[in-house]
Amino acid sequence: MTGESVEPTSVRPIVLYGTLRRGSEKYVEFGLEDRLTYVGECTLEGLLYDLGEYPGLVLEPEVRDAEGSTTDDGAPDADRSDTLVTGELYRVDDETVVHELDAYEGYSPANPAGSLYVRQLVRLEEPPVDAWTYVYNRDVENAPVVTSGDWRAYTDRD
Repeated sequence: MTGESVEPTSVRPIVLYGTLRRGSEKYVEFGLEDRLTYVGECTLEGLLYDLGEYPGLVLEPEVRDAEGSTTDDGAPDADRSDTLVTGELYRVDDETVVHELDAYEGYSPANPAGSLYVRQLVRLEEPPVDAWTYVYNRDVENAPVVTSGDWRAYTDRD
């Protein structure tokens, strides 16, 4: 993690992987159809956790951020297919939406350590571009892993 989780000085694409995806109640509530342009489905390395009403993305120790930095906690490598998260990639047409999404995700650029999520620039697997996404900033010790990496498929399973 580079710590680049502050103001989007140059508006980058953004990845939505949970309750804000197309067709969701929150997508409509935020008017995202008029403020973001859907680019397509994307994948990024990490683990998705079921936190109840919403998911939490946690980057794996070997996940590279947009700067190419890595961390390694010595944990054994998981099966790569288990560490891919499915999301939707969007071009930001209205920069004010980023600040509204920050508030929704509980992210404060002035206090990243105290934030529920942090907005972080990451390198996607597919397509291989840099994009903002929200990374969960709390302990996930007892939360179940969404093994498919796809929140929509996971919540539609019932």
